[in-house]
Amino acid sequence: MPAGIHFAPSWAEETTVEWTERSLQESIDLIQQETRLWVIVSNKKASPFPIYLERFDPKAVEFCEKEELLDSLRVVRHLIEESFEGIESINIEYRVDPEIAGYERICFSVTVSGEPSRVLEYESRFRNRLRQEVPREERKFFLLSYELK
Repeated sequence: MPAGIHFAPSWAEETTVEWTERSLQESIDLIQQETRLWVIVSNKKASPFPIYLERFDPKAVEFCEKEELLDSLRVVRHLIEESFEGIESINIEYRVDPEIAGYERICFSVTVSGEPSRVLEYESRFRNRLRQEVPREERKFFLLSYELK
């Protein structure tokens, strides 16, 4: 068997990409296309069974790449995960306001279970850590909304 990368892409066929100087970048690109949304937001090892549902708008990743916000995107997602308890889902969306020129944002919509007073504490904890860990000039690009279940 040739040396290479073995993985199961979304169409569930096993694929082998051989390691050669010429195809190394192509191999990396192909794998990134298949795993991009998970890898882009997680410093953890990928789990085949996520604890909660996470949806990504591919435009959110494109916007963060363009604005050099990928590190902050990872941090914000991580802070949400650490600050909130009872997360049922996280949706990460790219939003544009057509009435305000240049208004582009990434919105984290979190569905969370719990008492309203506890969820307000989680939000406060998140915002305090956000101010400490994400530079001010980058914070403005990220929005948080949550729904109680």
